[in-house]
Amino acid sequence: MKYQNKLKTIKKILTKHKANQIILKSTDPNFKWLLEKEITKATLIITRKENILLTKPLESINKEFLKKDLKILTIKNNKELKKINIKGLTLTNHEQITLKDKEELNLRRTKDINTELQELRSQKNEEEIKKIKTACNHAVKCWKQIIKKLEKKELNTEKQIEQHIKIYALRNNLGLAFNPVVASGKNAGIPHHEPQKKLNKGFLVIDLGFDYEGYKSDMTRTIYLGKPTNQEKQIYEELLNVQETMIKKTRTGIKAKKLYEETLRIMKKPELFIHGLGHGVGLEIHEKPSIKPDSEDIIRKSQVLTIEPGYYENYGIRIEDTIIIKEKPIILTKKAPKTLKIIQ
Repeated sequence: MKYQNKLKTIKKILTKHKANQIILKSTDPNFKWLLEKEITKATLIITRKENILLTKPLESINKEFLKKDLKILTIKNNKELKKINIKGLTLTNHEQITLKDKEELNLRRTKDINTELQELRSQKNEEEIKKIKTACNHAVKCWKQIIKKLEKKELNTEKQIEQHIKIYALRNNLGLAFNPVVASGKNAGIPHHEPQKKLNKGFLVIDLGFDYEGYKSDMTRTIYLGKPTNQEKQIYEELLNVQETMIKKTRTGIKAKKLYEETLRIMKKPELFIHGLGHGVGLEIHEKPSIKPDSEDIIRKSQVLTIEPGYYENYGIRIEDTIIIKEKPIILTKKAPKTLKIIQ
């Protein structure tokens, strides 16, 4: 959905809720989604007749925004803010609007539409998909570097692997989508383990993702340090089969919670699966749809999401890909092999 179409949709939401304006702060992902640009310290006010961008005196706004039907107002103090004619019902994101904002903007009645906007954001346009693909390609490239360095014994602790991911981001002008998870041996049994100063033998889970121009990637691979038993190999292969099966079953129109329920049904050790099957990815690392037992979300075309089943006991295994929903699911992190890599 391009800017003009997004704007038309926003205007329809105003009419639907019988509201006078929608107000979004620049810290809100919905703000960036609509304007397709990151601006600091700004507020967007959309009414049925005009679109106003409030900025601070020191903020520099590119003239391209003048082409987007935006009236740009530089606000020097709170007295000028109170002159903005805001009345009636205001639609906004309650997670972003503070009591101070309400006072400064003279907001009397507000209604939260964050869920509604998240639903719109979940279906990505081609430009958004292109950025997510780039972020995913970097995740794959970084992963391959890690494997080579592990084989050469150049990375010897969980912390060193984490540092490699962070340095990769800096060298490639990327952000981190989240703090990397690097967990080996018993640590791998903790889904959000923080890296430590040792690499333990056994399964090694590495969960990494980058931010490219605001859009995220998310990928997890599990390898084995040492010599796995036949049982450990079988457990890994079983989980890999679950993950690949659930990717194929993720299609337009299916209920997210049905995917989660199907995952439990085909797992041999469902009691060891202790988190959701996946989540949407975009401007935020966790967006709609949410694939968990209490989710009301429905999978839609052009959504980008993860499929990440895992087993956690005195070991941990997680396999995660970022995919896009088309006629058939397309795996954006496909070039990172999922065959169990064993490093002696």
